[in-house]
Amino acid sequence: MSLAFIQQSPPFLTISIINWVTAILFMIGLYRWTHRLAADAAPLLTGLTMVNVTFWIYYRRTLTELAFMTVMIWTVNALDQAMEERSAWGRSLFTAIGGLLAVYLSMIREVGVLIVGAFAAALCVYVYNKRLRPRDALAMIAGVTVPAVAAVIAFIVYDLSTYQGPGSFLGMHLSGFLNPLMPFKELIPEGIRLQMSAVGRIIIPGMFKAYSHRWLSLDTLIYLFATAIVAIGWARFLRRQVEVLAYALPLYLALYSIWGFDADTRYVLPMLPILVVSLWYWIEPFRAIRLTIVAALMIAHLGVAIGYWRGIEVPRGAKCYAQWPHVNRLARVIEKDPGPVAAADKIPECVRLMLSFTLDRPVADLSKDNAAAQTSKWLLATSRDPDPTGYREDSQFAAYKLLRNTQSSPITAR
Repeated sequence: MSLAFIQQSPPFLTISIINWVTAILFMIGLYRWTHRLAADAAPLLTGLTMVNVTFWIYYRRTLTELAFMTVMIWTVNALDQAMEERSAWGRSLFTAIGGLLAVYLSMIREVGVLIVGAFAAALCVYVYNKRLRPRDALAMIAGVTVPAVAAVIAFIVYDLSTYQGPGSFLGMHLSGFLNPLMPFKELIPEGIRLQMSAVGRIIIPGMFKAYSHRWLSLDTLIYLFATAIVAIGWARFLRRQVEVLAYALPLYLALYSIWGFDADTRYVLPMLPILVVSLWYWIEPFRAIRLTIVAALMIAHLGVAIGYWRGIEVPRGAKCYAQWPHVNRLARVIEKDPGPVAAADKIPECVRLMLSFTLDRPVADLSKDNAAAQTSKWLLATSRDPDPTGYREDSQFAAYKLLRNTQSSPITAR
């Protein structure tokens, strides 16, 4: 995606094209994966995944979800194929492809290394069932595990050597383990509840925004039931098939339960393909109407996704897009006398982020960092807000005004 920033004009159209191409690659890989597991239902299972409202939300954002899911599904396809190959040449080829993709996956997000662990577990099952010699399994595990783990370790070392924040690890995902938000005995139950809720919110149409912060609530009971359904289907699936992503699911949910951060349904989203396949195996007893049930679920999820997109996302996006002229004028004023910038709590988040993008430097959010008011040279506020102590109005554009710090001489931005 960094290639989109080479050009001088805003890169948003290029990023949208990149996301669209990536989504197509994910859909192709997903269909290939589901066709191997349930050939008659592959189009519907692929469609059910692609129209999920959570996928629609994060597909349009410059976050790691879409890239991670795309590389993950092709990594899993390669590793599954490596296990199924009968010739040594075929196993070596697809193990090498899967190993390279596993490195790339782990560089997008460190948790991708769990796919390697799942591959090792699946190979152990192959050896137990006498479908593969232990020597061949160990060679395949080493060929995938060593590069991926080495890449993650190298990334962590590099991140530590370049991090300049207020404390060690605070800029990395490891911070969640080394600096937990609550005691460990409270963190695990809370982490389990978070992941269980995310599973239910993803698979139940219309529930993706329904959430409570306690165990004893109707929402949590519904999500507990939904998670039990997925667990039953997942267990049935494992009795029929040795599959890498299926073995990755418990490892993935366990890790995020220990990590224990609430990020809506974002972190569980990569497991959506295996959650959908688990649903397919849960409704296995209803063979006569299985396809009809999946089709009904797909229509329901599509309706929710379109409704949220048209009712919430499109109006919100249009409202933010209309702020660009004001943001550009604010940026031109600041660039004449550069310095740290902060935004008052009433400033819309998209305006603060747009200004940060245009200036190519962070814009502090005073609602989360009150101390930034003392160190900022510029303060962005709404035109109706009174001028805070130590600031005077410099310029005003539409509903916004730009204030200059008159108390001290804040550190000039590089």
